[in-house]
Amino acid sequence: MNHRIQIYLGIKKTVVSKVSYISVKRKKVGFLIWVSIYFMISTQAACALGPTAGEMLTSKRWIQSMFNGTRDDRPADPGLEVLKNRGAVQKNARFGRSLQIGDRKFDFGLFCCVPSRIRVRLPEAGQTFRAVIGMERGVQSDPHDWPSGPIWPEMIFRVKTGDKELFKSDVVRHYMPGIPIEVNLEGAREFVLEISGDKYTEWGEGDWADAQVTMASGRTVRLDELALPGEEIIAAAGAYPLSFLYDGKSSGELLPTWGLNRTSRQLDAARTEHSLIFKDPGTGLEVRWVGIEYLDFPTLEWTVYFKNTGTADTPIIEKIQALDLRLKRPTDTEFLLHHFLGSSCRLDDYRPMETVLSPGLVCRFAPATGYSTDPHMSYFNIDLQTGTGMILAIGWPGQWQARFARDAEQSLAVSCGQELTHFRLHAGEEVRSPLVVLQFWEGDWIRGQNIWRRWMLAWGLPKPDGKPLEPMLPGSNTDLLGYTTTSEQNQKEFIDRYVEEGIGINWWWIDYGWHAGGWEVAKDRYPNGIRAVSDYGRTKGMKTIVWFAPEPSPFGAKPEWIIKGKGEEPLCRGGDISALNFGNPEALRWVIDLIDKVITEEGIDCYRHDTGMGPLPIWRGNDSEDRQGITEIGYVTGFLGFYDELLRRHPNLLIDNCCRGGRRLDLETMRRSVPLWRSDVFWDPVSHQCQTYGIAFWLPYEGTGTIHDNRYGFRSNMTAAMVLNYDLRRKDLQYDTLRKLTQEWREIAANYLGDYYPLTPYSLDTDAWLAWQYDRPETGQGMVQVFRRAGEHDRIAHAEVMVFRLKGLEPDGIYQVQNLDEPEEQTFTGQELMKKGLRVSIDNPPAALIYTYQRSNPK
Repeated sequence: MNHRIQIYLGIKKTVVSKVSYISVKRKKVGFLIWVSIYFMISTQAACALGPTAGEMLTSKRWIQSMFNGTRDDRPADPGLEVLKNRGAVQKNARFGRSLQIGDRKFDFGLFCCVPSRIRVRLPEAGQTFRAVIGMERGVQSDPHDWPSGPIWPEMIFRVKTGDKELFKSDVVRHYMPGIPIEVNLEGAREFVLEISGDKYTEWGEGDWADAQVTMASGRTVRLDELALPGEEIIAAAGAYPLSFLYDGKSSGELLPTWGLNRTSRQLDAARTEHSLIFKDPGTGLEVRWVGIEYLDFPTLEWTVYFKNTGTADTPIIEKIQALDLRLKRPTDTEFLLHHFLGSSCRLDDYRPMETVLSPGLVCRFAPATGYSTDPHMSYFNIDLQTGTGMILAIGWPGQWQARFARDAEQSLAVSCGQELTHFRLHAGEEVRSPLVVLQFWEGDWIRGQNIWRRWMLAWGLPKPDGKPLEPMLPGSNTDLLGYTTTSEQNQKEFIDRYVEEGIGINWWWIDYGWHAGGWEVAKDRYPNGIRAVSDYGRTKGMKTIVWFAPEPSPFGAKPEWIIKGKGEEPLCRGGDISALNFGNPEALRWVIDLIDKVITEEGIDCYRHDTGMGPLPIWRGNDSEDRQGITEIGYVTGFLGFYDELLRRHPNLLIDNCCRGGRRLDLETMRRSVPLWRSDVFWDPVSHQCQTYGIAFWLPYEGTGTIHDNRYGFRSNMTAAMVLNYDLRRKDLQYDTLRKLTQEWREIAANYLGDYYPLTPYSLDTDAWLAWQYDRPETGQGMVQVFRRAGEHDRIAHAEVMVFRLKGLEPDGIYQVQNLDEPEEQTFTGQELMKKGLRVSIDNPPAALIYTYQRSNPK
């Protein structure tokens, strides 16, 4: 059962995946079956409390190389230094799979190819070094057939400080179980790990598994957390990681000959801005490369600006790549690309995928409609399968493209930018590129995703009034009553019914009525304006969300502000489409003032922004031959400026970016808004389970809705923001169940902002199990959600019991685990939950269970 999909030119190919195990019980025959499932998720998962020294070092070196023109190749202190090793030392993995000594697998440690010597430099005096040593159980450790018979590698492990040998093992042989060791470091800040042997060592592979040092202060440091400079992703790009053609000549040829001005300034305690400004002395074209260095995350970002400072049109600028670099693999492992579908109103919206970038393979991704995440997410994770990798995110609410091209040797060319650029700039005109974000990780790619989620919460999501986002539980009746039949009376009646039933919503969501053909409030339905409803909701403890769509419905706009094109989407069926031109300064001022006036007068707390058909044909149809891409750039920058100005005028405002259900979720848009309606596939429990599974890798805050008054349907749609769409005029709704479920949501919703760990493969199959974990290590809290679907029981062995190994817990922590449907709590250590797992039994599918946990002892 292989859940990796390789995509190239629309062709699906299966590729080899990692193996994990989960326990399965089938009631009909009453026995326990252990199965191996080809699984796209690493069984290792280090606690994602924060970046490692190695990750921060890698980021710093990229900054130095890119913006300062220097590179620091000195080993980090503290850190790891490889003095000898046949190939690269790998952290926490052997070529992408878990470390294994004998029959036991390990989540962390160092993998070495003998002969090996590694110098360990500690941040302070060391007291005790602990590890489990042994021969790695890999193909290179198998016996080799010679004419004289099989040859078995043998090796000896040593720990040294200077000339003093602190530990020496007996001879270690193939398939021996791991040997726990404990070595007194005698206060040393530096020691050497050595693996050698007397016989056939060129085939030996050894592990320092569970390797960690306790300092004299009592602090514990794992060796995989120390920097290993030789294992960072190596950039073999040109002088600068961007490219373009100017008058037919490459930027790599031109920029070194242009004037260059470097500046840096501190933005705040956690960010430094670096700028490189190049200027062509002949034409006056100025290229400004502006980067942000994050001091609290292994992250950097940049945008490229082009400005004509001359008095005449520039020559043609084309093929602008905001990112253009070449990555080299430090070992013989292969690049693995993690990528995801976006939203296209499909059951598999946000499906995770993986592609092995084998020699000669070229993968290209781009939106289909001009909306940034239709059909691909604009976020990628490049995994070297050596315990290191790099995340690439593109911020551009328009038509971007990303290309990953593997050569025949060890390199991968990575580029991204606006898909079509071929234009002249008029005198004084300035344009920008998409935003590029790079983030570096060590360990496994799931840990990398959790560092990303933490960065998104800190720097990638809006903060109304400067405060972090909180979970939302809105109510709405728009789908029940229709877009043009809502009224002041029925909105208040529904608000009252939610209060009467004790279903504690905290927002009320209504439609402004843009389908009615105008921007004036319909006085026959709202004689006192929307304000009467928003003020009434506030008296009940509810804020107000109001739904607009100014792009496709610019009622009252001047004709010259409208741009038109021929639609190409299936929904357009080739018909004419139009939109307000956000790139027109007059149109932009008009729509800002219009929406600002409505927000102010009607007391709106959340501005909900929807759209129409994809704008790509409109943009392309309004460009002249020598200005291709300019209409899109103007529209995109105007759209972002529209959001920025609304937020400047209303610092408390929340913006909900709908865009036909999750089709504009690029990073630039996410910094200004949240997706409260992530897909136009709604209500379906299975699809929503899978949507959460995929989107949670990238967005720690997103939403959907529900109409279900049963546990399975409601829990399948639970997210950090979930709109309730119940007809409270009905008497047959399960009100007691709804009260319990909404109270349950309030108790667990904060967990959706924690670290995320998928516990099963992704699957839309109707007979599958799906499970994930959200963990908040700072508070010791978290939850596990488990779904068992009702499939064709006579077709396959249908599991009734599964065991899920949790991630990121404190091994020595004591955790109280509560099934929300049962009164009794269970007590486990973190080690038990991570190694033995959480046993879950469901004998009557479909069903959805939630287990919460709380660490009861101090960390």
